[in-house]
Amino acid sequence: MSTDSKILHLRIEQNGKSYHRYVQGNKPFYIGKHAKNDLTLIGEKYPTRHPLFLQKGKRYFLLIPPFAQGEVKANNSKLKFADLIEHELLPKGKGFYSYEIKPGRMGYLFLDSSRIDFLIEQAKSKEMAARPAIGFEGFDPVRVFWKHLKEDAFFKGIVAAMLVLNIGTLYGLRDYIPAPKKKADLDVVTQRLTRFVINNPTPPPEPVQANLSNRTEAPAEDEPEQPEAKQPEPQQAPPPVRKRPNPSNLGVLALLTGSGESNQSNSVINNLLQADLATSVDSNVRSGRLEVGKSGDGDSDTDALLDVLAGGGIDDLIGDLNGVESVELSEKGSVNIETIGEVTGSEEAIGARSEVSLRDVLQKNMGRLTYIYNKYLRQNTKFGGLMRVIVTVEANGSVSNVELKSSNMGNADFEREVMAAIRRFKFDSIASGSLQVEYPLSFYKQ
Repeated sequence: MSTDSKILHLRIEQNGKSYHRYVQGNKPFYIGKHAKNDLTLIGEKYPTRHPLFLQKGKRYFLLIPPFAQGEVKANNSKLKFADLIEHELLPKGKGFYSYEIKPGRMGYLFLDSSRIDFLIEQAKSKEMAARPAIGFEGFDPVRVFWKHLKEDAFFKGIVAAMLVLNIGTLYGLRDYIPAPKKKADLDVVTQRLTRFVINNPTPPPEPVQANLSNRTEAPAEDEPEQPEAKQPEPQQAPPPVRKRPNPSNLGVLALLTGSGESNQSNSVINNLLQADLATSVDSNVRSGRLEVGKSGDGDSDTDALLDVLAGGGIDDLIGDLNGVESVELSEKGSVNIETIGEVTGSEEAIGARSEVSLRDVLQKNMGRLTYIYNKYLRQNTKFGGLMRVIVTVEANGSVSNVELKSSNMGNADFEREVMAAIRRFKFDSIASGSLQVEYPLSFYKQ
């Protein structure tokens, strides 16, 4: 059975969409940052939950926040809420001002980019949402447009100027035809390349010994002229046989410039190796005088190198640099990520970092851990086990602490090296908060 009643009709515009709501009974209309509010508003000035419209008996009230803008209209008269608040014509509550909405009065409120129009009307149906929408006189699309345009006007002006400049540039270049690129002369390119070819230095000519016949003194008249003895020609020594250098003895440069499958060495590289340049480069690398470069994302190029070396590579040629004799492995080591353990910390960090993101960072750095494990596996083919580490991740994505929870590896050096590698992990940055995540790492031979 239907009865005549008064309801508060609301029209809400937010994010370019509009919809209607009806306030009737003792259920208020809530706004705030909480997702379960009738209207969700994001910002530091908004409370978690605030009743904007509520009904007491047969009267409706609007609880106006001090930062809200709007006006109310009665017949041909309009009053702004800011003027009513300034002249202290509205009763003040705990952080809001109260305004009673009476029949025949309509108005609107601006809450940042959201707008709420309100009007009291008669209702004869319980299904209020099925009623046709009512036109609000207070809504002005032109005024809304100018209000939004005034927000961040400086930034919007810069964007508009850049847009106009780009359009003008494209319009001016509409008929531009780039000049054809000149083809490089093959002879010129060849001459340029020949400047970098290093040739073996030509040995200086051997000095010619002077013959006795070149002397200026004449022989004595009483001495019979003796025939000149023919000196035996010196035997030429056979060219020395150059032994092909062993890459493991030449160091880094020889490893990076091997002869390849064709077994043909490069003449430039051979000259560098003969000049003992490889040993000099290798000694600088081992002494730490060469700095490792940085990639575009800020990480060290060593990370990419360790991913390449995780399956063997250079270690198969030169063995362990620590002087421990390594063994040749028919199978390589592998690291398996068990299910991520307990995650503790601040609510902001736990909400911002999902389990998938924490697992992806470990998977991205798996080459580093596999490289370390293979190095120790060459010393002991039965080496393996399970490590559980607790990693503390800060808001900027850095690792501030790594704690060993448990391990059955039985090798303290290996455990320290793994934890040192984990300290170099880089996570995505978040707004605030830190967390601790437990990583179980299983090391085994494939």
